[in-house]
Amino acid sequence: MPEIKAAEILNVSFPSLKDSRKGVVNGVIENIYKKGLSTKVSRDELYLIIDEAVTNAMEHGNRWDPDKMVTISVTEYASYLNVSVCDEGAGFPCAPSSDTCAESESLTLRGRGIKIIRQFCKPRWNDRGNIIELIIDLR
Repeated sequence: MPEIKAAEILNVSFPSLKDSRKGVVNGVIENIYKKGLSTKVSRDELYLIIDEAVTNAMEHGNRWDPDKMVTISVTEYASYLNVSVCDEGAGFPCAPSSDTCAESESLTLRGRGIKIIRQFCKPRWNDRGNIIELIIDLR
């Protein structure tokens, strides 16, 4: 039986501005913890994966265009959180076949974001590749 949606915790949109990124990510995490939720990943790991997804949306999706928005929604299910990060860009070309994408990434100074995200949660993308959902297990 499919898991029933428990509650939307947050739905917020903001412009693609480098200076706002940290505040937005901290705000998302504060909203999660205010609800009394506890994830299997630590607070620092949660910050890292959300920050990677938001940075990718701003940088690669919206190309740091302050007129383009990033939207984050957080939904609580019985056993996990779904943190969705959406940008207005053209999309991520290898997102639908995300398993093959991971193998092609190298551990260079750039391009490690998806590998980092995969270490702490289960990501999935929409068909267009402009929305990543971070599936984060609850305790």
